[in-house]
Amino acid sequence: MLETIPSVEICLSVTDADLNKFICIVVSVLKGIAGGNQRELARERNLKKQQKANKGNQDTTKLDSRMERDADIMRKKQEAAAAKKAAEEAAKVESSKKLQNEMESTDKIFQFKLIVEWSVHYEKLWHLLTLSVTNGFDLWDYLIILVLRGPYKYE
Repeated sequence: MLETIPSVEICLSVTDADLNKFICIVVSVLKGIAGGNQRELARERNLKKQQKANKGNQDTTKLDSRMERDADIMRKKQEAAAAKKAAEEAAKVESSKKLQNEMESTDKIFQFKLIVEWSVHYEKLWHLLTLSVTNGFDLWDYLIILVLRGPYKYE
């Protein structure tokens, strides 16, 4: 607030000619004091705001608890990412097994076509087919080699 100036009481006995000068001087002094007080009050208010704002940062227990909480969150995220990656790997393995089985079945069909196209000796073909059926289609490579090595006769 405004401070009282002791010269104001002396001012009452001054003549009118000097009164205008004195009033101007007193007013300018009062404005200077008021401005200074406002700055000080603003600084005090700002200091209080800063203390309230920084209060949480200065407390080390809160900082430690925040760091632990953040570490837990990061661990959970890493575990979730690892689980997701493992699931994707399992899905890739499963899909590769399916693809491999499909490739083997199409491979067997292709090999069968090769045998049929390249074999001229029907008895030999019939014998090879019965062997492969009884053995569960495990002899395809052997059958192709056997058929392709034989004598060929084109009709």
